[in-house]
Amino acid sequence: MPPSSLVLPDAFVHLFDWPFARCEAELDALAAEGFTGLQVSPPQRSIDNPVWWGRYQPLDHTVLEGPLGNEADLRRLIQAAHARGLKVLVDVVLNHMAGGPHAKTLNYPRFGPEHFRPRAPIDYNDLVSIREGWLVGLPDLDTRHPHVRAEARRYLELLIDCGADGFRFDAVKHMEPEYFDAVLAGLPPDLFLYGEYIQQPGHREVMQDFLRTMALMDFPLHQSLTEALGPEGEWAPLDALAADELALPAGRSVAFVTNHDLELEQYGGFALPADGWSLAHAYTTLRLDRVPLVWMDHRHEPVLRAAMRLRGIAARHGGWETLHVSRQLLVWRCRAQRALVVFNAAPSPRHLEPAWLAGLPGWQDAVTGEGGLAVPPRQPGLFLRA
Repeated sequence: MPPSSLVLPDAFVHLFDWPFARCEAELDALAAEGFTGLQVSPPQRSIDNPVWWGRYQPLDHTVLEGPLGNEADLRRLIQAAHARGLKVLVDVVLNHMAGGPHAKTLNYPRFGPEHFRPRAPIDYNDLVSIREGWLVGLPDLDTRHPHVRAEARRYLELLIDCGADGFRFDAVKHMEPEYFDAVLAGLPPDLFLYGEYIQQPGHREVMQDFLRTMALMDFPLHQSLTEALGPEGEWAPLDALAADELALPAGRSVAFVTNHDLELEQYGGFALPADGWSLAHAYTTLRLDRVPLVWMDHRHEPVLRAAMRLRGIAARHGGWETLHVSRQLLVWRCRAQRALVVFNAAPSPRHLEPAWLAGLPGWQDAVTGEGGLAVPPRQPGLFLRA
């Protein structure tokens, strides 16, 4: 059974907190590596602090200016990306506004005290509190207020006018899904939209409510990978992902190995085993029914670079077919018989079986470029046919 008949060609790299000029200088390399786009950090005017978290404390969504660059810089980046066939996603912060002195008066260029919910801590066992409390003490916008929704829409339309191809919505768990129903209604249908909803027990059905307007970061899949890479892990369920609890639905999933919050230790509970990162990179990149988001520091790793090549080949040539499924071994081959991937989660090496090679010569290891046809323990084997 193939992983999915759905083929999503996109693959994005997250250039977290990079100035727009630096992103622009990297575009040729990103295109050559097989990425179809990049994600940039929030561009709105925020607090006067160069540290990354300053970008997540907005002051004025009508002004694009800050340590990353200004509106002209963003427009220039997007124009240059489009000239190379690349898309640009923009990270968007709509849940809250900046702390500091403004939080005392709740007076901002576009908002006043009437546009905020009462100050309250968050009880993560209470959905109402999750949506109406002040996230890490930051003023929580009343996302039911018509003016708040209109300002959010104004901001998205400004970014679309700059050429943005889609958005990552920060902290969607802390907003009601009806807010996005209203704010996103009628936007261009070709935008790629996804949100950050950090998984917690009992929220599976709640997450589904957001999937009608956007994809989500696939924390369920990340958890499934973590369990599969454990000492008693099972890889067989990761082939078809038939059980709902294993992952978000095909076509509504942004697959990742790590993200900026995990890298910066903003929350815990999602740590992959240290010897499982290569398998996780290969799996999240090669599933064609999910859109991979690659952390900037990992894009040069040999396994990931090879996986990007195989993803492009499989996407252009009919996707994957499954050749073998067992507890610690999963084998996919491109339907055009030009690419082969062996996920070997076992503690011992695995030699390729002749049937997997379809009786065809010319197979090479896509990572090393050599002709060896064995897969080390706890590693993915990525092979191309010349």
